Amino acid sequence: MAVFLRSAWGLLVTLLAAVLITGTGVVVSFFTGGVAPVIHGFYQAFNRVVLWAFRVKLEVVGLERLELGRRYVVVPNHQSLLDVPALVCAFREHPLRFVAKQELGSIPIFGRALKRSGTVFVTRSDTKTDLERMHRARAELLKHVSVLFFAEGTRSHTGELGAFKKGAAVFGVQTGLPIVPVGIAGSYEILPRGLRVRTPGGRIALSVGAPIETAGRSVEERELLTDEVRSAVAKEIEHARGRLGAE
Repeated sequence: MAVFLRSAWGLLVTLLAAVLITGTGVVVSFFTGGVAPVIHGFYQAFNRVVLWAFRVKLEVVGLERLELGRRYVVVPNHQSLLDVPALVCAFREHPLRFVAKQELGSIPIFGRALKRSGTVFVTRSDTKTDLERMHRARAELLKHVSVLFFAEGTRSHTGELGAFKKGAAVFGVQTGLPIVPVGIAGSYEILPRGLRVRTPGGRIALSVGAPIETAGRSVEERELLTDEVRSAVAKEIEHARGRLGAE
């Protein structure tokens, strides 16, 4: 019963926050644009509320590897709906926008907020259309924010790292931006795929790896670079799991 109540509470608070916070953010974005600092504030507020609702304690290591003001392509593993709020809150000094699956854009209020904030929607199939969308978006986005790819394309069914699509590597090479591998641990144990909380509250650890430079690399190296990034993410997952096991 406690787990059910925690699930219901977390989802209810998330829904209310989506209406009140992201709804307000959508309105403000019509006046400021979707990547203005004030919109980042709405991003932060919404995602902090979500972590609070699910009683998540966030631990982050490795952010000192990143330079303030520099733009990156951020590539984490993906195992839970809690990954997004954890990443947004962890990278508060490095505003993020997402490359997200197209279905998210149809969610009332929330989908509108994502569109207004500069999210790029793709079909998750590495198609030519997806690459064209990212190409059109990157010039404006990268003046203001870093871009986050869930390279697995969807949340893990088991909590283990899946195969990576090549979009993040291609985007990194085309923009010349470093790719930052991030390992997430603990979110699957709290809220795995689906909407039922497994554990009412807990810790999520993020481990940020050293940026992988893409300058001078070619698109023909995309498979090699994708494998390199996946290996780096796997290493950071182990670091994150180690942080959870340290207490």
